[in-house]
This record gives sequence, structure tokens and C-alpha cells, in this order.
Amino acid sequence: MFAADGSDAGNFYNKYTLNFIEEQYGDNWKKEAFDVIKEIKSKISEYSRRYLEQKIESNEFRSDEDDLNEKLIKLKEEKELSLKECIIDEMGFQTFKMNGFEPQYNYFINEIKKEKEKENEKENEKDKILEIRVELPGNVVPKILPVKYMGENTIIGIEGEKKKDKAPKNIDDNIFNSRDFGKFFVEIQFKTEDYKIKTELKKSEVKKGILFLQYDIDPEKKEEKIELKEEDEI
Repeated sequence: MFAADGSDAGNFYNKYTLNFIEEQYGDNWKKEAFDVIKEIKSKISEYSRRYLEQKIESNEFRSDEDDLNEKLIKLKEEKELSLKECIIDEMGFQTFKMNGFEPQYNYFINEIKKEKEKENEKENEKDKILEIRVELPGNVVPKILPVKYMGENTIIGIEGEKKKDKAPKNIDDNIFNSRDFGKFFVEIQFKTEDYKIKTELKKSEVKKGILFLQYDIDPEKKEEKIELKEEDEI
């Protein structure tokens, strides 16, 4: 734990935290040089998608030289940052909900007819898959992000945008409105040890406003230790 410098928690915890970090560096036999400021900016940009309403892009930071002179990492221009709403479900998972449209979803283990690879395989053999169903509004082309791992959890990210109607031009012109619009980013997560899936997306299609995703279950898959990285679109 590392708290704000000068606070009661900081005065209590920070000394021990810094000593622990120094010891960890000392125990690392494979030392490599790296740019501290660049790494910090990269991580802020990376995790802003998860915790903030709007992602902070790498090019929004000012130059490293300016940061070094002031010993302070800042954006080029002031930007209002809004935290997503943190929700903990009945399984203990943390999800961060945006203040706008948020698609609902469910997932379950399904069985489909196994594709025969050998002639001696039985006709009734089935493959187990993890199937995810996500409710989407019309005219939305979702982007499915690669499977990621954080701690003991597997995370599948989906992003898109629910655009407002052409009329009225301004949402405030509605006499009454309970609809939500805007960009969305939803993370579906579960315990890696409970559902070990292959990272390759088996199937993706949208039918009648429902996004269907399928991933093969791989019971022999070893637990992967992969840190979250910058998400790439599929």
C-alpha cells in the first residue's frame, strides 16, 4: 500500500512500501534499463480505460522534458476526469460502470456437436464452450478485445457506442427521457481456474440485437500469468 505523501496513512505505510520495492529490485537478477516516466504514462493511459469515463491517450501528456523540469507528470491541457461507478457483484467481482449506456450480459457453459477429425470418433461427442450473450442497441458494431488476465481473473472486454437519435437534436429538448447514450466499455470477468478457455475467439455474431461470443473450453490449459497490456482491436 502506498498512500498520499504527508498523510497519516502515508507516514505509516510508505516507508515500508518503498523498502519492499527496493528489496524486490535487489532480488531481480535479470535487470533491464527502462524509462520510468514513459512507463508511468503508458500505465496511466492503459488503466484509464478501466477506471475513467474517457481514456487518456498517450499523446495527451506533455513532453518528458517538461515533466522532469517540474518533477510532475501532467497533461498538455486540463481535462475533466470522471471516475466510473464501481460495483461489486454477488461473486465478489469489481466492475466499473460508465454514466451512460451499459449493455447487460450473461455467460454459461454450452455444449455443441463436436467436429469430427477422425473417422473413429463418435457422432454424439460434444465440445464444451463458454458462451457469452450481450444485449446491444441497434446500429452498433462492437469491438471485442483480446482475452486478458489480471491476477486470478480472466477478462474479456467489449466496447462500442450507442449514438443518440437524430431528433431531438439536443437531449435536453426531451419532455421526458430515461434512455442512456454514449460510448460503453464492459468487462466480462471470471475466475481463470474455474473456466479455462482458449484465447482465440471461436465465434462472434450479432442476431436480433444480441452479440453471441463463443470460446472453447481447454481443460488442459495451464494458468497464464499475463499482465494487462494496451488493448488491441480484433
